[in-house]
Amino acid sequence: MKMRNDNFFYNPSLKQVILIVGIWIFSMVLLTMVITDLFTEIIWRKEHLIFYILMLSSTFSVAKFYDNYRKRNQ
Repeated sequence: MKMRNDNFFYNPSLKQVILIVGIWIFSMVLLTMVITDLFTEIIWRKEHLIFYILMLSSTFSVAKFYDNYRKRNQ
């Protein structure tokens, strides 16, 4: 039998989903601004690999969070 925590990640409410997605969008915009030096450089450079990894992992986490919300409210 699996023990699963009933925290906000596994059982999110609509308010929590909206808040997390809003924070995610804001952080993606800020990271893009940091990478491109306020949009004066191109975004796809090898020197920014750690930012790409951070953005990708954040995106997967938010997708899983939304998937948990969708599964709970079916």
